[in-house]
Amino acid sequence: MAQEKTAKFKLGEVNGVTVNKEFDYTYREFDSFDEVKSSADWTPSALLSLVNSHEKASAKANEYQKQAKPYMPDPSDPAQKRLTLIKNLVSMGVPKEIAEQQIDAILAASKS
Repeated sequence: MAQEKTAKFKLGEVNGVTVNKEFDYTYREFDSFDEVKSSADWTPSALLSLVNSHEKASAKANEYQKQAKPYMPDPSDPAQKRLTLIKNLVSMGVPKEIAEQQIDAILAASKS
C-alpha cells in the first residue's frame, strides 16, 4: 500500500523578496507498480500520458542541447573562463569594473 511521506523544501527568494523559510509537504510513495495501477489517481491513460509527456520533453531537451551547442561559448576557453569569473563576482554584488580589474590582476600575477 502507498505510504504517505513528509519532506521539506526551503523557499529562498521569490521575486526579489528574501523569504528563507522551510516548509513541509506530504506525498505518496508506492512500493510497486501494482499499487500504482490500483490507485484511482493513476489510470492507464494517465500513466500513458505521463510517459509520453516525459518522452517528448526528454527528446526536445536532448535535441535542443545538440542544436544549441555550436552557438554556446566553449567553457574551456580562457576568455570565457575570465568572463564567467567576472560574472560570478558581479552576481555577488561586486561592481563590474572592479571585478574586471581584480580578475585581470589575478591573471596577470599568475603569469609572472
